[in-house]
Formats: sequence, structure tokens, C-alpha cells
Amino acid sequence: MINKYIPLGSAKGYSEKEKRWIYGWYWKETPYQCFETTQEIKHYIRYQNNIDWGLTKQEDYEVAADSVCYYIGIKDKNGLPLFTRDIVKVGQEELVGFINYSIRHCAYGVFTEQGIVMINDRTIIEKIGEKKNGEYISR
Repeated sequence: MINKYIPLGSAKGYSEKEKRWIYGWYWKETPYQCFETTQEIKHYIRYQNNIDWGLTKQEDYEVAADSVCYYIGIKDKNGLPLFTRDIVKVGQEELVGFINYSIRHCAYGVFTEQGIVMINDRTIIEKIGEKKNGEYISR
């Protein structure tokens, strides 16, 4: 479930067990050994649920490593929060691409077949899909 307010630095990941996207804080469990180990690294999203009397309950959900995406701090023209790897339409030409961070421009952009479109006007961005387990899924 997406909260109305999403703090910058939040993440989302797809939980195969729950069969849904989990929103919260990303962390990973790594083996204690510094050298080769057969233990695999597990990836989690910590979801914080506000309950009665101002108390909170935190739950950790294991998620697929390649499904982890980070909130970029803006929403699309329909009010949906935008995360890295989201598939979006941008501009009046409705170019389709995915959101990622551009090191060259030091900012988030939409990577399309025509090149990078820098995100500077959120009213012209529309989310149309997201990446789950290496595959792009349309909405």
C-alpha cells in the first residue's frame, strides 16, 4: 500500500511471497564473513505501520534484489509517486522511457531511445509501468 506521504529516500521492492509491491526503507542482510561464502545476500523493505496511540509497528518483507527502486521526490501528472526504473511517457511527443539517475547531468532523467530527457516539469510525466524482476510491466 502506498502512503499519501512518501519521504525522500524511500524505496519499493516486489515481494514474491506477498505478490505485491512493498513500500518503505530498503536494507540488505549480508553474510558476516569477509571472504567467499555460500550464504546469499537477502534484500528487504521495512514497512512501518502506524497503529493506535501513536505507536508504530515495523515489518520486514523480503524482496527481489532487481526489483528495488528509489523514490525520486516527485509525482507524475496523476499524483502517482515516481521511482527509479518506472516506465513513463514524457513531453508532448509522449516519448516512452524509464527513470534513472544520470551521473553526467547530476539529476534524474527519462532514458528513451532518442536520448535522455531531464526531469524538470513533472506535469508532463505520466507513469505507465514499472520494472518487476527484470521485466517491465505496464499498468
